[in-house]
Amino acid sequence: MFSTSPADPESVPTPRASIAAAPPETSMGALLRSRELWASRRFHRLARILILIATATMIAVNVAFVISDGALPPVDIVAFLLYASIGLFAWRPHIASFVVLAFTAIGLVAYGSAGMLLTTALAYGLVAASCAVWVMSAYAAAIAALTVYAAVADTNLTDAGPIGMAGAAVIAFLVGFAFRVATTRERALERERIHAVEGLMRMAHDEQERIADELHDGIAHDLTLIRFHSQALPLHTEDADREISLTTIQGSSERALTSIRSLLEVIRGADGPFTDLEPRYGERIERVIPSLTTLLGNTGIRARSSASEPEDPLAEPVNRALTQVAIEAATNIIKHAPRSVSAQIELTRRDSEVERAILNVDQGAAPRRPSGGRGIARSRTRIEQLGGRLHAGSTVNGWVVTAILPLDTRHADAAPAALGAS
Repeated sequence: MFSTSPADPESVPTPRASIAAAPPETSMGALLRSRELWASRRFHRLARILILIATATMIAVNVAFVISDGALPPVDIVAFLLYASIGLFAWRPHIASFVVLAFTAIGLVAYGSAGMLLTTALAYGLVAASCAVWVMSAYAAAIAALTVYAAVADTNLTDAGPIGMAGAAVIAFLVGFAFRVATTRERALERERIHAVEGLMRMAHDEQERIADELHDGIAHDLTLIRFHSQALPLHTEDADREISLTTIQGSSERALTSIRSLLEVIRGADGPFTDLEPRYGERIERVIPSLTTLLGNTGIRARSSASEPEDPLAEPVNRALTQVAIEAATNIIKHAPRSVSAQIELTRRDSEVERAILNVDQGAAPRRPSGGRGIARSRTRIEQLGGRLHAGSTVNGWVVTAILPLDTRHADAAPAALGAS
């Protein structure tokens, strides 16, 4: 009923901000330690309406008494103002707290009316539900002071009046504070729910990206080879060429089927990663390069490569990233420039970095814009997450892809999750 919202919208994290933070604690101990619980807040729209209805009811009752008595003494005017100030809690709880205390003090000191103390004590529930902790403390001290004054001064407070006022104030405070705790916990639970939903969405997105990467890096590569060699097969006149195409189609189709089965296991909810497929062209980049050169040669493209066998092998993330870039570039040559005159794959290792360059020459081809497809974009992401850089763009008569990566394994370990299975 008295659901409230923070007085300062920036004082409590928004759902978007809370997603990035750790999930909020909802235990009573954590709530009591949270700043949000003790901060000032404004009442919900429905609570405001209820406060206004209660204020109107009190004023209407007082009007009925005035009509019944047939007179309007000054103390009743102060009472009207006191009841009206209760309605101010709907918009300005802090101001309303001090206005209520002021009119109560006027009625008590000027007219000796201790009856207003009961209204002020009950209003402590609204103070506890909406005001900052320092206002709650000041309000409680003010009620205690006014009650002591009413007990010792010439007022109409009975002997048991102070006990009744204390009891009413304590009950009102507990009710208001209970609503404060409930609304704070409700918002904490809502943030936890948003955090959990965001986590599930992130997991679903990661799984989608994982499947998309496997589709692109694995199945799409195999299907590209199947498509190319199936189109070239009727054109072959030599048995050796036909045998190469048939062998490539058979091997690529088997690998594509294995990848599809692995994907189906993931989609159906099987635990664990994708099926651990054997590397397509070897485990080390120095051995992948000759395999890709042979692959391009089997498609009729005159391919050359240069790569030296290093004394120290490359870090696994660096090796995996360079391998994926090389396979992606070779696949794009077969897919987009199957009539290229030549292609060249180079691997250069320096003191602190390694460079991989793949260049194809397609005579008569007009310069093209850099690819905006998934393959190049994902390759660039992988390279940059390892502290490297990737360039892909057109030349005068072809296309070049260059990837440069640091040899420092600390960079390689920084983002291992960025590298999926090839």
